[in-house]
Amino acid sequence: TPENVQQAKHHAKAHPDLKVEYIVGSFTDLPKDVVDKGPFDVVASRVSFCHVHEELDKCFAQVKRVLKPVTGRAIINDYIGCDDEVSADTIENVYKRLHFSKLHGGKVWRRLADEAGLTIIEYEDLSDHMGFGYGQLAASAREHGFKSADGALLADNYQKSSAAAYNR
Repeated sequence: TPENVQQAKHHAKAHPDLKVEYIVGSFTDLPKDVVDKGPFDVVASRVSFCHVHEELDKCFAQVKRVLKPVTGRAIINDYIGCDDEVSADTIENVYKRLHFSKLHGGKVWRRLADEAGLTIIEYEDLSDHMGFGYGQLAASAREHGFKSADGALLADNYQKSSAAAYNR
């Protein structure tokens, strides 16, 4: 979003030695001016693809399109769903709150990456970390009585998010 890019540019001023450029665009259809500046050494995505999992194949195709052959690297930090059926609690308390319509599991991620010509060389499952973090959020939200926009206790939602993460 324009707001996120402005914030990133502000923080980047502290590191003028880094050659980093931020743009507003879509991973499913990168702007021509971005593609024309490539190929790139690194493409980074932080919690972006999860909002368009139905088009994850397009995201991966665009990443492949702009990376340098052989030496290019993509660093993707994102939510990944489970490979099995998603529980009703997860849909109600995670998907709805975070506005996800679908989250592919690791098997689909790997297949789509392979089909796009990308190779996953390192994968780190942060489910336990997320479970722990949401557990801490639940305790704090309960202590302070925080509520969601719909009036429900936020602690309950966070506790169910914690359970969903631990259950992968």
